Amino acid sequence: MTALKPALRRSLLLSVSLLALAACSVTPEPIELQEIAQTAVADQSLIAASEEKVTGPLDLSTAVARALKFNLAHRVQIMEAALANKSFELAKMDMLPILAATAGATARDNDNASSSTSVLTRRQSLEPSTSEDRERFNASARFSWNVLDFGISYLQANQEANRYLVAELTREKAMMQLVQQVRTAFWRAAAMQMISGRVDTLLTEANKARADLDRVLNARLRPPLRVLEEMRTLSEIIQQLETMQQSVSAARVDLAALINVPPSQEVKLVAPEALPMPPSPPTDLERQELMALVNSGDYAAQLYNIRIEQLESRKALIRLLPGVELFSAVNFDTNSYLYNQTWAEVGARVNWNIMRLLAYDEIKDLNEGRKQLAVARRLATNMAVITRLRLSHETYLSALERLRRTRDIDSIDSEIRRLTLQAAASSATSGIAGVQSEVRALRSTVANLLAYADAQNAYGLYMVSLGLSVAPEDYQSKSVEDLAGLVKAAFTKWEAGDFGELPQIEAAVQK
Repeated sequence: MTALKPALRRSLLLSVSLLALAACSVTPEPIELQEIAQTAVADQSLIAASEEKVTGPLDLSTAVARALKFNLAHRVQIMEAALANKSFELAKMDMLPILAATAGATARDNDNASSSTSVLTRRQSLEPSTSEDRERFNASARFSWNVLDFGISYLQANQEANRYLVAELTREKAMMQLVQQVRTAFWRAAAMQMISGRVDTLLTEANKARADLDRVLNARLRPPLRVLEEMRTLSEIIQQLETMQQSVSAARVDLAALINVPPSQEVKLVAPEALPMPPSPPTDLERQELMALVNSGDYAAQLYNIRIEQLESRKALIRLLPGVELFSAVNFDTNSYLYNQTWAEVGARVNWNIMRLLAYDEIKDLNEGRKQLAVARRLATNMAVITRLRLSHETYLSALERLRRTRDIDSIDSEIRRLTLQAAASSATSGIAGVQSEVRALRSTVANLLAYADAQNAYGLYMVSLGLSVAPEDYQSKSVEDLAGLVKAAFTKWEAGDFGELPQIEAAVQK
């Protein structure tokens, strides 16, 4: 047996050396460019597979429905809410008692022997003996339940439940913001689509007139200074038209990204030729403030955060109490010296960190600080919600007024264009004057259309500030067509001034 000791020492030394070498062998491994490229190509395939092809013209409600169903950033929000729900389910499992099973085997190269010495005479009273096999196997199954741990786990589960509700509110807020972004991008893209034909035609005419002036200048048919001035004017016009063309392309790309459509795909948007004036906002702002607070996910989240902080305070106080553990176990051991190789046991145990009671005053102060901070956040959020509503209301009113002005200017410039074209037909004006009149009228039309898009954007922001949602909670299970119908119905109701009623809430507030 003595000969085994050096062998064991050598084995132990070798094991430690191998572990040390393995720990030192870890080095940073950057991802290869080829692997990044392969992942990027695979991701593009996944994105393409998740898209539903657009087979026809797209109206606003369908664009919103597509964004809610297929927007990739919105899917991340949905997954985060689902993950919060999983955390809640996992927290509930912590309330269950502990049922632990253990098993193991031991072996040694000599006997676990011992002797005894008399405490009176200091003489050996027992020759070396053992009561344990050199090799043995043991196993046990232990069931235990700690009352203190159960109480803390119960409060933790309630906290996770509130965090899940906060995650749902965050997801709903992201959904409303996505709807607003789609509304803005759709109307800008629709506005650009309405004037894209005129821009292309006018750009062709301007380039043709620019070529004519080049020939006139080279042939010296007119005074060079006058021709150069006209050429400069035409160059500025061409530059403006090319900028408009770029705006058309940018608006399409922005909308395509939101509704998960390839940017290269041409999507025809459906919009009325005579754009209706957006509805006037309600004037009873005090009632709208209550609606905004009731519907606000940010404000409701602060109320849930107060719950979470209250539960955290209770957890801190509960940890001051003694812990009572009840347990039972079934054991097995192959040790041949045992009279009973299997046995069961039950018991109870109390443990208490009495020194922790010294921190009671600090814990009490911390809990009070948590409470005051939660209330301060709630009040700040209340004010932020009301401020956002008031600002969006004023912004919407200003956008409506700008829209009225641009429509008036567009009407005047359209009449000037008509008269200029008549004069050009009778050779009363030059071709440059006609192009300038066309461009001025086009600029007014573009300004009018963009003012309309801004008004729709301001209207959408006002709806977001009221916390109005266009889709039910189960919208992910619906088809694009069905979801588009629900979105259209919600838009129609809002445009009619119907934002929902709050009779029960108002009655509760009055009480």
